[in-house]
Amino acid sequence: MDPSLPILLRVTLAQTLSGNASTLTKEAFELLVQEWTAGTYATSLEAAQRLGTASLSMAQKLELLPHFRTASPDSLRALLSPYARVDDAVQAGVYLDAIGSARSLTLIPPHEFSDMIKAYPVEALPQANAILQKIQQAEADKLVKLDRYLSLLAAGNAERGKKLFWDEKSRCGACHQIGKQGIAVGPDL
Repeated sequence: MDPSLPILLRVTLAQTLSGNASTLTKEAFELLVQEWTAGTYATSLEAAQRLGTASLSMAQKLELLPHFRTASPDSLRALLSPYARVDDAVQAGVYLDAIGSARSLTLIPPHEFSDMIKAYPVEALPQANAILQKIQQAEADKLVKLDRYLSLLAAGNAERGKKLFWDEKSRCGACHQIGKQGIAVGPDL
């Protein structure tokens, strides 16, 4: 395959040629991992989403785990789906160790993690629930922090904020969007 083609296009071609779109070939898997771990934010997220919706083998799932520690919040969320179907307590423990060590762990919405662990073996639930409690505590801490700023909203000046957002010095719009204005590198504000 032509190595000058973009990686995500090469993955699509490899999957099409294999005749099986849901199971990743070794080449497609390696290309997606490469793009997920070294691509731009947008291509990294797309690679994580493709990995998260593919039927991964046990070996492929295990190969992804060490990368969870440094995964972006969006990538980590995209990758959780293949780890939701676990019958073996030891396997669940390995997955939970990796997910629990992710620096983006506390940015996973509590309900998503809770849904993921519902089918975990009973023996793995204490570890899973400890991680869920950590996520829930981080969410509660965020709400407390937001409550402190709530009173400041009444004194805010939307026009001044808009001017500051689009100012050449702050350059927020260089990475963020508000509606359809700006550039979609960072999250939509």
